[in-house]
Amino acid sequence: MNKLDETIQFSVNRGIMWLSKNQNDDGSFGELYPITTTALAILTFTKHAQKQGTLPLSNMYMFFNVVDKAFKYIFENAQVGDFGVYFDDYGNTNMPTGTVLAALAATDCDDFLIGYNEYLPINGYTFNQLKGEIINYLTFYQHADGGWGENNNYYDVFSNNITTGYVILGLLMEKHYGCCAPRSVFTKLENWVQYIQNENGGAGNYNPNEGVNILNTGFLIEQMFFLNYPSSNIGLRWAKQYMADNWSKPSGYSSPGWNNYPVADYQATFTATLGLSLYDVEYLKTSNKICIYWHRDIVRVLLSQQNQDGSWPASKVNFEQSDQVLSSVWALLTLEYITACNL
Repeated sequence: MNKLDETIQFSVNRGIMWLSKNQNDDGSFGELYPITTTALAILTFTKHAQKQGTLPLSNMYMFFNVVDKAFKYIFENAQVGDFGVYFDDYGNTNMPTGTVLAALAATDCDDFLIGYNEYLPINGYTFNQLKGEIINYLTFYQHADGGWGENNNYYDVFSNNITTGYVILGLLMEKHYGCCAPRSVFTKLENWVQYIQNENGGAGNYNPNEGVNILNTGFLIEQMFFLNYPSSNIGLRWAKQYMADNWSKPSGYSSPGWNNYPVADYQATFTATLGLSLYDVEYLKTSNKICIYWHRDIVRVLLSQQNQDGSWPASKVNFEQSDQVLSSVWALLTLEYITACNL
């Protein structure tokens, strides 16, 4: 481990310790999107456990009780519908369901038996069975255009790239650990990827001309990886070019970049790191042939913005990042993916 990796790991350890001390009494994390935030927090602890050479649900893991309590909260909020199991964050169902799938898959504990409460609708399921039910749900509620909307009102909700990105995060994790979604998911998603990419190479959110930024482009690259696009794919090359040419611009819904002072867009750092790490991208190159060692830029900013207590600040201008716990989870996942560079 080189000196930079040691510095990153020290930062992650501080962040993980802060996160463990800020779990809600019911086992959840955060306030804005409690199920999504809790699932992403579990993913953060899972990465940390794997770094320690253990599993998050092993009694040997120092934060086992935190992870166990977080899963208990999630399972207590499981809902069984006609087409599978899903989770609800104040009317938003597909994003939390996708992130729960990611949390379950990443633990690599398929045979773990859910037995917290005999009255739970999923009591007696194994993790593997629950993942299958979640995939059934997500498969059914994928829109004809290939994306996913915010909830399971199939007829009234437009697809958006952020929700789709979190759904694919779950499906990608499950694919990595040995299971795969039905072929129809891939076929439809191909249509979405072709649609949502702007002619400038970036990706929008609800359509290719709205919300075009690095955050959405990171999710676009993640979706391309899920579809097994090769590194030579022209759409992927355009997406990386877009990132390079907008790297130094500020962040915001109508601004394409990721780095603001004093609070960067940590969701954008996470999606960019996720997409670029999946393809082992070492550097980006602008239209002017300037090389950008993107991971160094992100690490420098995240380390400089980390609070003394190990957390990261909430944003006063970005609603999605107004929850400090969620803000910190995105920052932690960014650093963990930079050091891991794989799922």
